[in-house]
Amino acid sequence: MRDQIISEVIHRLSNDAKKPGSVLYNGWNTLCPSHGLYIMGFNPGGDPDQIEISVIKSFELEDDYCSYEDECWRKSCPHGCQKHRGQSVHQRRVKELAQVLGYKIREVFAANAIFVRSKNQNDLDERERLFDKCWPIHQIFLSIVKPKIILCLGNGERSSAFAFLKEKLKAKESHVGNVKAFLSEIPLADGETIRSRIIGVRHPSRPWFNPVRDLRLFLEMQDSSAGI
Repeated sequence: MRDQIISEVIHRLSNDAKKPGSVLYNGWNTLCPSHGLYIMGFNPGGDPDQIEISVIKSFELEDDYCSYEDECWRKSCPHGCQKHRGQSVHQRRVKELAQVLGYKIREVFAANAIFVRSKNQNDLDERERLFDKCWPIHQIFLSIVKPKIILCLGNGERSSAFAFLKEKLKAKESHVGNVKAFLSEIPLADGETIRSRIIGVRHPSRPWFNPVRDLRLFLEMQDSSAGI
């Protein structure tokens, strides 16, 4: 399966597969039928001139690897820092978001919507084109994981994983506080479909947001509505 996916990435992305980037946040062992949670970020951050590992090279992960626990994402630390692994605001919040939904982050499948790296979203050109090239790979992942929930890290109107999925699936969103969501039938790579709830929270790296509190409120409101 690994070789097939890597070959498909090379085929779909062509020259973009050679650019600095990353696909998976967690190890290959999380790519399994869990019927649970699928986390989708926007794209890998960091300076592509300093973090030169290509999209294809990034697949060389250990099975039990977890970017949210085994890497240091503090902007003040040099690349490869081991001292503050898993301690950035972004990492801590994503771990909490998974816990709120009932999962341990190390066991959750997580991937970037777009695989090419950029310092920030504004530096990423042709975002829609890149997502269109990456989407068939996500359809392969989704056909294996078959998640009940896709949690999007970021829910902006234009440049977010949530916005891309909403446009791709032609869905209408609902709001509960700062959380956006919709239910959708998702076409998979094998021709089948799954029905998943897509939830978009505000980006966990922004210290002035509180996506964990937002998600708890969203789930409480969902439970209250179900009980009426």
